[in-house]
Amino acid sequence: MTVVVYHSWEISRHRVASVDAETGAVITTGGHTWRFLEWAPNQRYHLESLLAALDEPGEWFLSRDGTLYYKPLPGEDMGRAQVYAPVTDSFIRIEGKPEEGKWVEHIAFKGLTFRHAQYVLPPQGHGDW
Repeated sequence: MTVVVYHSWEISRHRVASVDAETGAVITTGGHTWRFLEWAPNQRYHLESLLAALDEPGEWFLSRDGTLYYKPLPGEDMGRAQVYAPVTDSFIRIEGKPEEGKWVEHIAFKGLTFRHAQYVLPPQGHGDW
């Protein structure tokens, strides 16, 4: 399960390590850019990768065994729907080696469209975007 937190102009994502049902405390993995104790009283967030939260049309959940659960939108015909299952987390990777004086320079991209990549939470358990 992942908690996605909205901070002013960006978001952070955090893997949930455990939930204390008695106190309601949520323990996440990794470090944090924003300390949870400094959240505003009405801090906005949502949970991802939680089957129990699948309750609205258009929502989906992919289980660890590869089973996809989806609540269709009103009038949506799943027999005719186009469904994409992304497997790549990046399309282009350009790297130089600044420490060796090897720079990436003079690159231009025009007319490119990228779609349907997946998002993989970094190993440290959080990402800030």
